[in-house]
Amino acid sequence: MVIHAWTESQLALIQKELAQFKLIAHYTNTVDRLVRAHIEAWKLIPDSGDKMMRPPSATGGFLSERAWNFQPRAWWFENCIQLYDAGTKARRRVDAATGRVEIGGNWGDIEGLPMDYSMNQLLQPNTWWGAHPASLAFAQTSLNQAIIACALERYRLARRKYPERLEELAPEWLSTVPHDAMSGRALNYQFDPTAGAVIRGVGMDGMDDRKSGGSDDWLWMYSTNKPAIKMNVPKKKSKK
Repeated sequence: MVIHAWTESQLALIQKELAQFKLIAHYTNTVDRLVRAHIEAWKLIPDSGDKMMRPPSATGGFLSERAWNFQPRAWWFENCIQLYDAGTKARRRVDAATGRVEIGGNWGDIEGLPMDYSMNQLLQPNTWWGAHPASLAFAQTSLNQAIIACALERYRLARRKYPERLEELAPEWLSTVPHDAMSGRALNYQFDPTAGAVIRGVGMDGMDDRKSGGSDDWLWMYSTNKPAIKMNVPKKKSKK
């Protein structure tokens, strides 16, 4: 983006590919499928007669805790109910219509369940993760920023300038402008001809911190005033 090395067709293709990643929908589907898989496995344990039967791990393999195999049926069924409720609450914290993700939850919803760390974090993402790839809110915001950045560069190629507002990208370069996953509102866009473009997400605190001393905002920023790169293409040697 900085050196303007991409063509219109390349940017359009990249933008199209990025738009196919529906992280919020994938999250809710993943939660539903893993919750159901754990419940089906747990229901088999008390009646299996196999003292070596163990709960599954979300990352593959099985968990091992000898005492689990001696728990009564009611204990396992209570776990199934607790996990189902926790999965329902996790899905409700994600609003696919607005593209918003609510961070946090009550750790007590999954306390004591025989699950691995990955499954725990899927249902109860840590608020201190911040700008971490494992954070659904951060990953979705970064994806939305990349899509917008492609559209901005396509706009520049067509108009020889950048737009003043993101709304100018629709509908020719964007069908709709992607939202900030933390706020559910439009991402903030700033353009300065001398400094460049900034696409700002509000970050974990849900506030625009550009005027404060400390900031946890999630930024996509790059200089937009550098000249286009000149590609050095080797000349073909003439045949003698």
